[in-house]
Amino acid sequence: QYDSLPLHCTLVHWFWLHDTPEVVTRQLQESLDGIEPIHLEAQGQRVFTGKAKQGIVSVTVNDITLTQKLRQVHERVCDTLEVMGVRYSEPSYVRSGFHPHVTHQKGSRLQVGESHLSKRIYLVEAEAPEYGNDRTVRAAIDL
Repeated sequence: QYDSLPLHCTLVHWFWLHDTPEVVTRQLQESLDGIEPIHLEAQGQRVFTGKAKQGIVSVTVNDITLTQKLRQVHERVCDTLEVMGVRYSEPSYVRSGFHPHVTHQKGSRLQVGESHLSKRIYLVEAEAPEYGNDRTVRAAIDL
């Protein structure tokens, strides 16, 4: 459980489902079967606005190169969630609005050109995460 997640690249923005984390995990494992680990490469920094307990805040991120493989995994996860009746908290951030990035966390950040091999996808649960509620890792799905 985390009050702020470590450095990570969000594959799909926050969403709601009626299914249990166990059911969601099982469905995602099936849909991602055969997918190999993904290289994530950091690009330049960008500043966005985001929601927090104190209102609207500036959020600094490193863009991540949107490779065909990363797009494929994003689309496959969205396909699975949509069959399950997903409601996205920010629908404009999925599908054509998918913008992979890593948010700087408590002084941790990536350097331009830095590359990481992502070997897992995590299912994280939180209630109103933008307002500082804890985030709980419910499952790790190996690629």
